[in-house]
Amino acid sequence: MSTFFPFEWDEVQKFVSATTGFNDHIFEKVEETDSTNSELLRRASSGDIRKYILVADHQSEGRGQFDRKWFDVPKKSLLMSYTWDFTEEQSKMFPATLIAGIAVSYSLAAFVHADIGDLWLKWPNDIMFQDRKLGGILIESIQTNRSSASTAIIGIGLNISDIPEIPEKEEASSLLPQIVTEASGISVPEIFCRIIYHWSILSKLFKHKAILVKKWEELAAPFWKKELEITAPAVGNNDEVFSAIPIGITEDGALKVRLANDSERLIISSKKIRIIR
Repeated sequence: MSTFFPFEWDEVQKFVSATTGFNDHIFEKVEETDSTNSELLRRASSGDIRKYILVADHQSEGRGQFDRKWFDVPKKSLLMSYTWDFTEEQSKMFPATLIAGIAVSYSLAAFVHADIGDLWLKWPNDIMFQDRKLGGILIESIQTNRSSASTAIIGIGLNISDIPEIPEKEEASSLLPQIVTEASGISVPEIFCRIIYHWSILSKLFKHKAILVKKWEELAAPFWKKELEITAPAVGNNDEVFSAIPIGITEDGALKVRLANDSERLIISSKKIRIIR
């Protein structure tokens, strides 16, 4: 039986309530907030233990990793955050950031041409089209009084039908008309519903690390052909900057790279990964 994905926001609440794992979430859509992640963090800090999905037409202070500014075009992007409880077992398994990347990729595949090789994942949290950033994922842990082992806010930002002006060197992309299927068009509510649908399915697979590694690596196919400049945190105030070729990920979500001297290294965290070529 096929799944119906709403095309309008006024149909979304019913879909959310019927989606496994989200049926106890409160869905809210607002015209503007500083950051959907920040808003849910504030609610949790104030003692609000309810579960939310928050969508905004615009973020005045959107954030990415390391508090980098996230830019958007009002009403031309999907800006969403939701709270999610993880069991103690799940919190030690395949990283949620990478699972969210798989969910977003599956969701966008319905809107692009059959050859989706230009749509790919960049470790650890970027959604790319060709060599330009289409979107990103930001996951932040929070403290609640619920019985779960841990709770996180999962934030996703995607450029849908326009490209924001970014005062940095990194170029952005969007789901422009030339890459969507002629029959599909673009429905932001539908993309949103597809994301929570795929997340609800993939979140049951945390312990199946080998399967998730294979899926993520397949969806990141162009990434393995790139040369990277990696900025990694080091002891003291100086960061370590080096070039490397990505060759895969581990079952714990670390990035495996090959260095210029042909040795291999695991990258657990990085401050920045720039594509050299």
